[in-house]
Amino acid sequence: MLAHSHSSLSLHESPGRSTAMQENKLVGFIGLGIMGKPMARNLIRAGYRLVAYDINPEPVEELVATGNAQAGKNPKEVAEQTQCIVLMLPNSPHVEEVVLG
Repeated sequence: MLAHSHSSLSLHESPGRSTAMQENKLVGFIGLGIMGKPMARNLIRAGYRLVAYDINPEPVEELVATGNAQAGKNPKEVAEQTQCIVLMLPNSPHVEEVVLG
């Protein structure tokens, strides 16, 4: 569950309804493959704005086309622009590469 540290709001409490948290916070999303892209789309449907990154630019461009996401140039840029990041990566070496550089 994704929750803000100063609030009890979560993704599960307000599907389809914007909250102050959703309107003011950018969520980072790295990894837009088979599982990641649908998850990112669900966040957008729930009212979140995303900063998205993937090594394949096509799914990032699809999310940007919704008007509720922007493209991150790299994982570092996603981290610099957001307070919360979702990683949806295939395995540990990919996570290490993204997190540690």
